[in-house]
Amino acid sequence: MFACIPPPYGGLCVYVKRLSLALTQKGYVSGAFYHDSIVGIPSEYNHLYDLMPKHARSFYVLFELFRLLPIFKRYKIVHSHLNLGTCLSMWMVRNLLSKPIVLTIHNQMIDRELHDLNFIDRKCLESLFRDEFVQVITVNDNGKKFLKSKGFIFANDIKVLPAYIAPVEIGKTADYLSEELIRFIDTHPRFIVFYAESFAYYGEKEIYGTRECLIAFSHLTKEFSDLALVFCMPNVNNDEALLQLKEIVKENGCSDKVYWQLSGIPEMWPLLKHSALYLRPTSTDGDSVLLREALGLGVPSLASDVVSRPATCELYHYGNQEDMESKMKIMLHGNKKTVSSNKDFFNEMFSIYKELLEKH
Repeated sequence: MFACIPPPYGGLCVYVKRLSLALTQKGYVSGAFYHDSIVGIPSEYNHLYDLMPKHARSFYVLFELFRLLPIFKRYKIVHSHLNLGTCLSMWMVRNLLSKPIVLTIHNQMIDRELHDLNFIDRKCLESLFRDEFVQVITVNDNGKKFLKSKGFIFANDIKVLPAYIAPVEIGKTADYLSEELIRFIDTHPRFIVFYAESFAYYGEKEIYGTRECLIAFSHLTKEFSDLALVFCMPNVNNDEALLQLKEIVKENGCSDKVYWQLSGIPEMWPLLKHSALYLRPTSTDGDSVLLREALGLGVPSLASDVVSRPATCELYHYGNQEDMESKMKIMLHGNKKTVSSNKDFFNEMFSIYKELLEKH
């Protein structure tokens, strides 16, 4: 897997970890990269994980080539989950090692990534798309439609495959959540979960909808006096932007009802399974691991309508704060779990690997 396992904690990293371990448990040799340390991987598999190169994009990968090629040589397939800026790396793996390649494009910022490619990178990408031993995957229909609209020639039709593998619920809540957070949810048993990996922007829009979430929560506490919020943002410093967010709930007199989870949680299911609502008001999206996890646990979930969402997810019109708050009220008044819609997409991913190997 040409991608990182957590930390840092985010949907893509969690998916890569689960996919790699699922392959290993089926008897295949599968590894990935890590940034600073190996966390959440059984020690007997640690030798399969390697330090992520600092220079993996564009021409900078040439400085890492002699270290990377022996790593990629171990595996029958190389699966990249990183952005299109790493296409030169994958082109070299394909042509120097003759390995089948899987390219999964996780986010909705493909237009910006394409715009930022230099001439050589773009030619490498076009070559990969035309190669019969390269399979391109997008995590939703929007990504596929966008790529096909750009005039590229694809040897294989783009596959749409959500990036989700269900968690294995092992252990107790205390194995994953801090004592402080457990005390908070014990004393605030009715709470919303919100997750933003960091302060991230697409153009001028903040991607995760942090302000929209806090404004909505502040308004809803007027009607739901027992409501609390666990605000998760693992990759952020206590800077001015965070202070501005905290000011929103302070001005509305509900600071004591918000728990600021500013470090990573290895697995989110112990938190989600106790929550009353999961909220995802993003301005753009790929496929959300956390949204699928919440739905799989039967947690009522509300998301923006910027991309297609799983069937049991409630939608509101992005940019319409009133619509979002109205839907939240209805769901909170319902105050019950929904039918689980948990689909594990590992078998579909495994089938793609098999198809590539059979024709290679």
